[in-house]
Amino acid sequence: MKVVEVENLKLTYDGVRRVLDDVSFEISKGEFVVILGKLGSGKTSLLRVLSGLIPHIYHGKVEGKVSVCGKNIVEIGAEGLVGCVGLVIDDPSKQIFNLTVEDDVAFGPLNMGLSEEEVLERTRAAIEALGLVGLEKRNPKELSGGQQQRVALAGVFALRPKLLLLDEPISMLDPIGKMEVLRSLRKLNRDYGVSCIISESGNDLEEIVEIASRIIVLDKGKIIADGGPEDVLSKNIIEKLDFEEPFRIKLFSRIRKMSMNLEDIVKNTSISDDLSLSETTMYGKKEVLNVENVEYAYPNGVLALKDISLNVYEGEMLGIIGQNGSGKTTLALVMAGVLVPQKGKVHVFGRSITEYSLKERIRLVNYVFQNPDNQLFSETVEEEVAFALKMLKYPPNIISQKVTEALRVFGLEKYRKKPISELTKDIKALTSIASVYVLEPKILIVDEPTNGLDFPSTLRIMRILKELTLKGKSVIVISHNMKLIHRFCDRLVVIHNGQVFQQGIPNEVFKNVSVLKKISIKPPPIFEIAYELSEKLKIDSEKAMAVLKTIIRETEE
Repeated sequence: MKVVEVENLKLTYDGVRRVLDDVSFEISKGEFVVILGKLGSGKTSLLRVLSGLIPHIYHGKVEGKVSVCGKNIVEIGAEGLVGCVGLVIDDPSKQIFNLTVEDDVAFGPLNMGLSEEEVLERTRAAIEALGLVGLEKRNPKELSGGQQQRVALAGVFALRPKLLLLDEPISMLDPIGKMEVLRSLRKLNRDYGVSCIISESGNDLEEIVEIASRIIVLDKGKIIADGGPEDVLSKNIIEKLDFEEPFRIKLFSRIRKMSMNLEDIVKNTSISDDLSLSETTMYGKKEVLNVENVEYAYPNGVLALKDISLNVYEGEMLGIIGQNGSGKTTLALVMAGVLVPQKGKVHVFGRSITEYSLKERIRLVNYVFQNPDNQLFSETVEEEVAFALKMLKYPPNIISQKVTEALRVFGLEKYRKKPISELTKDIKALTSIASVYVLEPKILIVDEPTNGLDFPSTLRIMRILKELTLKGKSVIVISHNMKLIHRFCDRLVVIHNGQVFQQGIPNEVFKNVSVLKKISIKPPPIFEIAYELSEKLKIDSEKAMAVLKTIIRETEE
């Protein structure tokens, strides 16, 4: 049975901008399909067409055949697809409206005019299917990101759709939250026969590919590949998109080339000294920020930080990781001087942060918000980047020089006069960082700088931040992207329940796989596989890690 039939679909905005071009595919009942592509490739637009939002809610000219559940969506729109299609977006907070989980899940069935008995049955079944039993009376706003996304899924599932459309549903979640949502999607797909179409920009490809039965690759509005995950994720497709090949697929494809099983390779491979876990530390570096025995409680009584102490050094990139709600953002705001702790001290360059005036402080340590929309309020990119300089009364010629330099560093020259409202996610993120960078703070704190971005945009931002450390700046990055943290950060601080759980260099922190998982942190795949190998073969985890690196290196030479 075909749930989706798309033939020669063309979508045009504003009469001239072609977003989807001659797109054709079919999806059968029970398939789990990933729509993979960069930002601007047409993924979200395609989902909006399939859900009936385009052209009935969002304007756009649709040409070609689009049939969902046997219905022509161009003719009937979203209302005609109730009970057939459910749409889940990236930010669950925008899809949850009621005061309890139970009420939110029941909202859809109630508005379908169903009997009280049927509403209760659907609500109960959806709560059970999404693993929300015990949370029925909780306020969704008090739940973790992963739990909130499962509430949003339950609300859609209660409508009993044949097709679930999911637009980057795990991009804003911590690693365990991602696992919770993907596990729930797998259950809906396998146990209930719900077909799933999920869009993905590359950062969560490693996790999503494990449950996908098929991947459709969109590039500039056209389908350039369609098939099974291993077939589609060939080196040429990955390179064309500037994405990173999922580690497990890369590893096992290399092992097949070696004609040996993984256990034999581990036993027979000699380990060179340059592949050990040891790394340089920050000993001898100048301390630029010190947090000493800090406690912070919000007005509602919630104790967010408990006796936290840590140091930040000149020229380092420090990663702060932890599950949603662990206190990472609160810690960042305390370090930036935005929040004042009730106990403890924060010193910047040897002086209490409270001793500096606001003008002095923002030149020493500054903070970039997690959501650019909470930070950007000027009309254009140029005005946004110049705003703080104008407030500090810099001379016009200096403002012009500094703005031009910041736009150059972040590749924003061509967006100088572009309205903020018309920017894509990645350009908004770059603009928000540039608007703080222009002040040349010695310590830059960046909260989840890559949320919702595609992989190339993510690398671009992280490389720019890394370059700042080479110029002596200290950069503190808060992120749920463990592969990114491992790749770029010099040291890590793990926050759990408002306390420092562990500090150290990335390899030393991430090798404690079993310990980290207990506090809802999922290390990068190479550490997980090394841990599995060490447990199975009773070998040292450092040797297992080095063997995995050897396999990848030798098969690429």
